[in-house]
Amino acid sequence: MALFQPKTLSFAVLLLAIEAMQQRVKTRESGVLQREYVARVAKLNVILDSARLDDFTVANENRSLTEVAQEMLVKAGWIHHSDHP
Repeated sequence: MALFQPKTLSFAVLLLAIEAMQQRVKTRESGVLQREYVARVAKLNVILDSARLDDFTVANENRSLTEVAQEMLVKAGWIHHSDHP
């Protein structure tokens, strides 16, 4: 039995500077394809931006996980900002 069945689906994009995304990929990927993965960050970002799939965006740089999650929930309409200060 599903605990949560949304009536609508929202697609969010977390925004982060290209350099920060590349650093995260570089840190995470230590194999022989690391350079290729890091180089693809900018290309994939352009593809995602061009597709315009997102319903909303949320800045993810220099913010706590809690702040980002709360903003996502508010923008998705799952909670009201006044519910969680």
